[in-house]
Amino acid sequence: FYTYYYLVAGDWGYYFSGAWTYERDLPAHMFDPGFTFLPQIPRLVAAPLTLIAFGAASFVVFAILEKLFTRASLAKLPADADDNAKENARARVRHGMLGFCGLVAFNAFYLFAGQPSLAKLPHWVVTGWGLLVVFASTAMFVRRITRREDQYVHEKFAQKILKKWEWGDAPPSDKLEDIYLLHTERTKQREARLRAYKETVREMVADGLVTRNELAILDSLRAQLGVSDKDHQKIINELSGEERQLFDPKYQGSVEMRLKVEQYRKDLERIVVEAARIGVRPSVSTLEQLRSERSVTEEEEDAELARILAPGGPIANLYEAELAEVARLVAAAEACNHQLAGQSSDSASLGLLRHVAKLRAHQHAINALGVLAVMTKRPEVEHVRAQAAARGVVRTQLLEMLSGVEASLREPLVDTLMRLERGGETALTAGPILAVANDPSRYVRAVTAVLLSRFDDEASRRQLEAMLDDPDPIVRESAVRALGAKSRLTRDLLTKVLNDPEAAVRSAAVRAVSGGTTSQELPALDPSIFAQTKHGVGKQGAGVYATLDANAAMAQLTTIEKMMLIRQVPIFADLKPEDLEELAAVVEERRIEASKDVFREGDPGDAVYLIVKGTVRVFTGGDGERPERILSELGPGACIGEMAVLDASPRSATVRALERTRTLRVPGEGFKRVMSERPEMSQAIVAELVKRMRGMMAQAPSPMTSSPAIRIPKPGE
Repeated sequence: FYTYYYLVAGDWGYYFSGAWTYERDLPAHMFDPGFTFLPQIPRLVAAPLTLIAFGAASFVVFAILEKLFTRASLAKLPADADDNAKENARARVRHGMLGFCGLVAFNAFYLFAGQPSLAKLPHWVVTGWGLLVVFASTAMFVRRITRREDQYVHEKFAQKILKKWEWGDAPPSDKLEDIYLLHTERTKQREARLRAYKETVREMVADGLVTRNELAILDSLRAQLGVSDKDHQKIINELSGEERQLFDPKYQGSVEMRLKVEQYRKDLERIVVEAARIGVRPSVSTLEQLRSERSVTEEEEDAELARILAPGGPIANLYEAELAEVARLVAAAEACNHQLAGQSSDSASLGLLRHVAKLRAHQHAINALGVLAVMTKRPEVEHVRAQAAARGVVRTQLLEMLSGVEASLREPLVDTLMRLERGGETALTAGPILAVANDPSRYVRAVTAVLLSRFDDEASRRQLEAMLDDPDPIVRESAVRALGAKSRLTRDLLTKVLNDPEAAVRSAAVRAVSGGTTSQELPALDPSIFAQTKHGVGKQGAGVYATLDANAAMAQLTTIEKMMLIRQVPIFADLKPEDLEELAAVVEERRIEASKDVFREGDPGDAVYLIVKGTVRVFTGGDGERPERILSELGPGACIGEMAVLDASPRSATVRALERTRTLRVPGEGFKRVMSERPEMSQAIVAELVKRMRGMMAQAPSPMTSSPAIRIPKPGE
């Protein structure tokens, strides 16, 4: 604007002299030359053209500067800054540029404005005015450039708060920011008090302690909470709209009634869940009795049952939990299918965990079918569950009957059981093993402890140490065995297990650090005499990890190791872990040297022998009166002497070791009891007897070598 005076006159004297203020015939000069350097352009065009040109130039200059500053500001942000942070950075740059533009415009204006008049005043007045303009513009610029948007909003809000100050006392400060913070905090406190008061009124009316007409007795509470009459009436109106039944004259609320309803819900949920766990619906008589005791109508019962059976309800959550247990156990079984490098035969510890994990998975699958039957109320689900429960195994053929069940409920269970049936193999890592380390089955926990000794990660070590506090001795015993095998029994842990109340646990600790003992008395051990290795104390030359030592004496083995050893005999491979543990408690080890007799013809049939290692010959005669007649030769996995135990007759043949042979002796009474409880084992014994009878009838001239294993028919075969 002011530059145009220079462009039209050729110097600044035209403006600063003030002569232009005395021109009374300006309209007559509209078409005079507009620029000294372009006289052909009239003033009428030159003046607005000057304003447009300078405005465009300033816009371009400041736009370029803003872009440069914005790029620099964004470069300072972290690489993972979100869009909101970037937008805030751009806004700050824009705010700064606008403030700077205001500073330049203010000073540029007052550099010219009023100067023709000021020139007539003393010099010191002109100088003072210039300083006043500079200082005032700088102060405004500093205040503006340091202000943030949220601060500005707070100040404006605080100004309005001051006009309507409602807290009774005077504002504690003149700062608008302090006033805003105080008002905000007091507002939050009042809202919290009002919510507490509202809930108190709701509960008291619901419990029948007061009615709407008796709320005056809450005056003392209102005074304590600082609730005004206006707020009180507002809360009453809100409650009347939210829960109209509370202020219904017919409503009879009471604490007893509410507790009765809550107790009914808990009892009904417990009855339904317990019934679902065994795969049945609650009996009608049970529901009627509960309904009568709690004075509940059939409509209320139906509503509660619908809530319990609804998706996301207790029964659905129970079904999801059972599916999760099945998937967890199947993953552990798949990890146990991993064939270890350098081992031609299956690992005894992996085999046992795979066995018990499968049994547990089928148990949870049967539970899941029971819950599914309650949820869907379909008879085919109940039929599948009943057949699976009778066998203890969910056959995949039965799952085809579930085709009518909703896919979202059926497919997770079917897919997991199909994985179990396929017996897929995954990498042997600590994850799947740790996932079952806290299973309710003590057998799963015990064999898991043995397997965790294969891993050196911190989680496995912590789990093993935690297992030393397991309530079941078989788990503590296995944990001691595993920690000892890895030399991870620190002095503190060794002291702890040597003071365990169970002798088996103390014996495992002795074996871990001193190689075991065959004596009935445990030697006294002082943990302080053992060298502290990098990880813990232990005997020199400890194994890489805990596994079944096939050459160790039976008396030195832990309970879980005895169970692993018994499973090496095929006839016992599919026994339940409870049966294996029972056999482990009564089985005795017998080592027979070459050419020595296990028993002789005519001896009492008081035990069954299981060959673990070596070969024996079964024959009759050879006593000088009759010629020796070889009936068979048996190897590892064979069961001998069972016929004499079954019919309580003397031994019908002599069994002699052809090489150093290791056998397990099972007392006759225990053997017969296990057979009576395990029909599949009886079938295997009968099959073996038939095979031997056929061999004897064939009267083959050369010795027959029997199969080293007795195959137990699988369920359903």
